Amino acid sequence: DGGGAALMSGAGMVRVGKKISVVFDSFIVPGIGYKSVQQYNYNPNTNTSYYTTVLQKRRGGGLISPGIRYQIEPDAAFQFGFAGLVIDQEVIPVPIPMIGWFRKI
Repeated sequence: DGGGAALMSGAGMVRVGKKISVVFDSFIVPGIGYKSVQQYNYNPNTNTSYYTTVLQKRRGGGLISPGIRYQIEPDAAFQFGFAGLVIDQEVIPVPIPMIGWFRKI
């Protein structure tokens, strides 16, 4: 169900040396509102099954990516970091490094 989800983002960078910066990026989908879900039910006493419609609170989640940026030249930088998924208020590390090379044209 992809109906009506919002996407927010927050990012920042703090210089910790002449050429080194700590960077942070995030993409957040807040859990806003409710969605209708069909729920299967079975009654073993009467041997009958039926569906009911229930409202479930939408779950939020996101992607966070902290890293280090090395400024090679005024118009070029190399960035290295790792990502993590946030699902149900739990951070799950993604064991794939995020590598980026930035060049100002």
